[in-house]
Amino acid sequence: MLVLHEFVYKRLNNLVGYIHNKVYQGSNNRNRYKLNNYIYVWWQEDKIVRVFDTEQKKTLYILGDSEKQLVVINNILEIGNYNFYTDVSQILENSLRATQDPKTIEVYLKIGDLERYLNSSVKTLFSMTQQGGELNRIELNDLGANDVVEMVETGILYFVFNGRNAWHSTWIQKYTVGCMHTNFQSAKDFVERKRVQGSVFYIKQLPCLIFKSKNKKIYITEINNKNPLCGYSYMDINNIKSEDKFNKKSYLLNGKLLKDILLSFDINSNFWNRQKPSKNSFFIFYSVNHDLYKTEDIPSELKIYNSVSYGKNNKLGWHYKKSLLDSSAIKRLHEIYKTSHVTDILY
Repeated sequence: MLVLHEFVYKRLNNLVGYIHNKVYQGSNNRNRYKLNNYIYVWWQEDKIVRVFDTEQKKTLYILGDSEKQLVVINNILEIGNYNFYTDVSQILENSLRATQDPKTIEVYLKIGDLERYLNSSVKTLFSMTQQGGELNRIELNDLGANDVVEMVETGILYFVFNGRNAWHSTWIQKYTVGCMHTNFQSAKDFVERKRVQGSVFYIKQLPCLIFKSKNKKIYITEINNKNPLCGYSYMDINNIKSEDKFNKKSYLLNGKLLKDILLSFDINSNFWNRQKPSKNSFFIFYSVNHDLYKTEDIPSELKIYNSVSYGKNNKLGWHYKKSLLDSSAIKRLHEIYKTSHVTDILY
């Protein structure tokens, strides 16, 4: 049995609930929705109970809010007549063209968000293997009161971007949904799904700081910074003169809430002692299964890979060079954690 990511279920539920209640006023006759060209859902008792993938020909059964579990079946015979499903995107698009109603425009934008989200997240549920990889950005409400730090680690993420000549380019690299991965194979698989004729992709190893609770991890890193997290202080800079080096304003300690750690890394917090990072360059990601999402240790030399085409019918090849990234800031923060962890145990 696979485990449905809690944050995927929560966000998908919110979006479909918005469609059901706001667009169709909670009508009992509107409980089956076509969300895009391959994803269909059943809505029942204020939650999604089944998801069908007509491309992969699989059914996802959601067993309950508390369990967050699913069963995948290799057929979609139970989907029923396609005419029973409301094509929300088409209906809203027609309404938008006909009326230009502000409320319709608002909902249509929501559907656009849903389409992008499905393309990046939900589809991967049907192709999960014993080695996870693609990460999603975190929101504060993805974490609960029981999510406390048990360990802080370092590792690397694989960041996918594209361009023409970006080996050591000063061009601004941009985050796109689905571009961050915990292993190289997952990043390569992502590129294969995105490739079009003439495109060139890059996969860059990024050092990251990892906060680990009992069953969740958050991964923190930066792009467009030669030394990621170099501006982050281990404590509130307002308390930098405190005699207690590891006072309550430091979050590099076991037992701290992951929510509080997220707040300390907010770009407007008092934990940045240099120029604060751009919101488009600083990222926090999230995973919920330690067995599926494992990272590699930071190597002595980080790498950046570029794709090489061997024809449209063959998978891309990959060449690499040494990256100019520096991982010293992240390693320094980890050393501070290890020191504070020992101090916490002794005293």
